[in-house]
Amino acid sequence: MPIPLRVPRIHVPPEDPFRNDLLDRKKSAESFTSIVASLEGPAVVAIDAVWGMGKTTFLEMWTQHLRNEGLTVVDFNAWETDFAAHPFLALAAELDVGLKRSLGESAEPQLIDKLASNAKKLLKPALLAAVSQAVPGVGIAADVVKTLLDDATESNFSEYVSQKKAVTDFRSALHEIAQEVTKTSKDRPLVVVIDELDRCRPTYAIALLEAAKHVFSVRHVVFVLAINREQLAHSIRSQYGSGFDAEIYLRRFIDVSVRLPDPRRDRLLETTLDAIGIKKFVSKAKDKSARQEFSDARQVLLEALALPTLDVRSVLHSLHTLGFILESIRADQRALLYATAVTTILRVYDERVYRRLVDGYAQDEEVIDAVRKHYGREKWNKARWTVFFEAMVMSLIQGQTVRRGEPIDARTPQYSAYMQLVEKEEEAEEEDKQNLRERDVIQTHRWFMGISGKSMPWFEEFRFASERMDLFSDSFIRDAKPKQQ
Repeated sequence: MPIPLRVPRIHVPPEDPFRNDLLDRKKSAESFTSIVASLEGPAVVAIDAVWGMGKTTFLEMWTQHLRNEGLTVVDFNAWETDFAAHPFLALAAELDVGLKRSLGESAEPQLIDKLASNAKKLLKPALLAAVSQAVPGVGIAADVVKTLLDDATESNFSEYVSQKKAVTDFRSALHEIAQEVTKTSKDRPLVVVIDELDRCRPTYAIALLEAAKHVFSVRHVVFVLAINREQLAHSIRSQYGSGFDAEIYLRRFIDVSVRLPDPRRDRLLETTLDAIGIKKFVSKAKDKSARQEFSDARQVLLEALALPTLDVRSVLHSLHTLGFILESIRADQRALLYATAVTTILRVYDERVYRRLVDGYAQDEEVIDAVRKHYGREKWNKARWTVFFEAMVMSLIQGQTVRRGEPIDARTPQYSAYMQLVEKEEEAEEEDKQNLRERDVIQTHRWFMGISGKSMPWFEEFRFASERMDLFSDSFIRDAKPKQQ
């Protein structure tokens, strides 16, 4: 079966939105539901998580859960509307569509039509410009209003007054709808969920925040912003200057801030590895060693990629790339799963060091430390997969140096340091010997060097694996001796 290179979207069944939840976030959703349902509004709630942590999928599940609990929800993807001249236009239009879909016949149609009519009155350049230039956290800026009034003719003055009235009328119409919502949702608010605000161009994101806080700030209306707070703060500083206190600015908009907990990865990884068809490939492979490689490499990937701080999107993409590669390999070709495990792990943890490794510049200590510092040194020394990984890296780099005619220890200071410890321990009296982790790494390394020599050099395995991982591009490992860096 063909393997999709892009990570497929998770199906969210309306009747059971968390059925396909592989990150175990239902409890978080239930906690967030309690928070939002208890707010009277107006209020702005921020759900904070870094990019790649599955915010969008979580929101799809959670908004459906809110609907199942009887709340009225309008969802709005800010990034998909980033092309609009002003976010008020996009948000008002989506609110009109979303309310009609969510409320159906439960609300008076004229109320939604009244809201849309008042929104159209606000879509005039003078007011949109004023809202866009509002002083952070204040609303329509006093100096902007003064300029409009000072420079205005009598007709322009009347236009300003009518636009100000339009804001009041729009908020009044929205309040009427929100009151109707509370009657059918056990006195709970209308919830407007905004996703991917942090991916928008800075001017659009800031203008949307202004609109949500000032124009849409109505009793019984709660806005939920799914954001990467750090990235959004960066966007704000790009507009107001590097010295601008973006955090204080955000606090003026956000009333309640919660953080999406780091997800559990084990179930997600196991399901994904099964879905990409590794077992199927192993079963049809003529290479007998594939079964052992599959078992070892699968366990290493499960443990290495389970780190909560790793970008979920990057992890899933790397595994789907692995599935794509295996689908392209003939039954009489070697899978090279050991080497592919190294490329997969290193590319997820540190792309720059991965490139240095395949270019032939990196030392074993540099490669190992790049992964170890992310994983955590204390956990690293206790984990079994790290022994496997260190041994694979040492074997690979020694293969590179031998092929180029360099001394075998030219780029393996970590290996040399381990060997010194092991040799010293071997010379000790039996009762003084310790259960050295370094000895396990050296023994595993020797095993790798032994099995690679029976088929192809470990260096060549990694070379082919890296080419496959980069979708059959030219080799990233140069046979010629590299230039000094």
